Amino acid sequence: IKNLERSREAYYLDLSRVMTIIDNIVDGIVFTDLDGKVILINPSAGEQLGLQSFAALGKAFGEIDGHRDLLRVLDGNHAKALEGDPFQSTVEFWTPEGEKRVYAVYTTPVRNFDDVPTGILSILQDVTLQRKTEELKNQFLSIVAHELRTPLTGIKSFSSVLLKQVFGGLNDKQSELIENIVLQSDRLGHEIDKIINLGRLESEDFRPEVESISLSSLFRNIAAPFK
Repeated sequence: IKNLERSREAYYLDLSRVMTIIDNIVDGIVFTDLDGKVILINPSAGEQLGLQSFAALGKAFGEIDGHRDLLRVLDGNHAKALEGDPFQSTVEFWTPEGEKRVYAVYTTPVRNFDDVPTGILSILQDVTLQRKTEELKNQFLSIVAHELRTPLTGIKSFSSVLLKQVFGGLNDKQSELIENIVLQSDRLGHEIDKIINLGRLESEDFRPEVESISLSSLFRNIAAPFK
C-alpha cells in the first residue's frame, strides 16, 4: 500500500510539474481527442483565440466562439493530422483594433506507447514580430541595392566611354585596366541583383537558375583582377 501511495504521489507530482510548464509556455497549446473535442488548452492559446480556456473544453473548433481565422486553421489542420503526418500552416488576420497578426500553427498526431493515435496536438506561435522584421530587412536591402546602382551605372558608363577612346587614344595597358573596371562593375552589378532578389529566396515559387559554364573561363575571370 505504501508503494502504491508513493507511486501515486510521484505521478501527481510529475503531472503538476508538466501542467505548470504547459500553463506558463508563451506559445499556445491545444490538445484534442480524435473526434476533435478540446481536452486541454493552456492560457496562452485561450488568449490567442480570444476566449477563456475553460470555455473551449469539450467542444469542437466549430463550436467555439473566438477568432474564426485561427479556429478555422486549427480545424483544417486537425483533419490533415488525422491522416498521420505533422502539418504546418501560417494564418494572417486583422484584429478588431486594426492590427495585423501572423501565426504559425504546428499540428501533429499524438500516439501512445503502442503507437496508436490518441489525439492531436496543435501549437500556436505568434510570429508577427518576426514577419515584420523580415519585411523591414527586405525593404532595407532593396533600398540599399537600388541606391548602389546609381553610382555603379556612372562608373560603368564612364569606363565604357573611355574604352571607346572618345576622348583620345589608349595604350594597351590603359585599355586593359579600363576593361577590368568594366568587368568588375558587371560583377558588382550581379551582386546587387542578388541582394534585390534576396526576398525571393523565402517565396514558395523560388527556383534556382542552373546553367553550364566554362571552368577555364571562370578561373581566368577570377585571376584577372589579381594580376
